Amino acid sequence: MEKAILLAVTASLCTATSSVCQRKGARSSPAAGFDLRVVFRLARQLRVIGLLSSYTLSEARMAIDAARAAAEAAAGTAAAPGWSYEALLRELANEQTYPRLHRLAWSADPGGNPAGFEEREEFLFGVDAILDGVQALIDRSKAAGAQ
Repeated sequence: MEKAILLAVTASLCTATSSVCQRKGARSSPAAGFDLRVVFRLARQLRVIGLLSSYTLSEARMAIDAARAAAEAAAGTAAAPGWSYEALLRELANEQTYPRLHRLAWSADPGGNPAGFEEREEFLFGVDAILDGVQALIDRSKAAGAQ
């Protein structure tokens, strides 16, 4: 539950930062010297902040749901379990459409908590993947601007 609270606080910080960027952008551009490029730059930055915020909120919700399910299971009040993540992934990861994902889904024994799983590391992996995508977008924009 502590991790869920930390993730929720991080998401709130991202949202607050987004709000500050919006206000800063509104004050820094007088109407006479309005530059559309500044607006687009700020909009892109806000989308990145929103993406990170949404990811963080999603992770916090999943952590809270997992903690709630574990508490219900321990109390004996849990409903019959539905699909596990691994079983659902195996069902949906079509070999022709997603060959790598299919191979990964079927490469290990599905189970509860895989050995070596660290919630923080998994969260940071997601953040790194998002930021790698943002960097690729920046690199493409720079390359397009250089041409």
